Amino acid sequence: MPFMDFLTEDGFEKSPEMLRAMFEAKKVDLAKPLIATCRKGVTACHIALAAYLCGKPDVAIYDGSWSEWFRRGPPETRVSQQKDGKA
Repeated sequence: MPFMDFLTEDGFEKSPEMLRAMFEAKKVDLAKPLIATCRKGVTACHIALAAYLCGKPDVAIYDGSWSEWFRRGPPETRVSQQKDGKA
């Protein structure tokens, strides 16, 4: 879920009711464990905050995210190539 989806047009976090509806639409069960991830680990915090506002205080954030995974993963698992030092 793109982090911008969690924000109103004014840049504020959406209401818990709206956030719950978004999670439900994506079939995210907030009663189950949830790990937020993104490219660098920063925007995943919006997922964790949105879940927290819905009453889920225990969301894990993989702060290394896809950039770390790309650097550590074996070449056969990579689906793209690194360009200009960026994954």
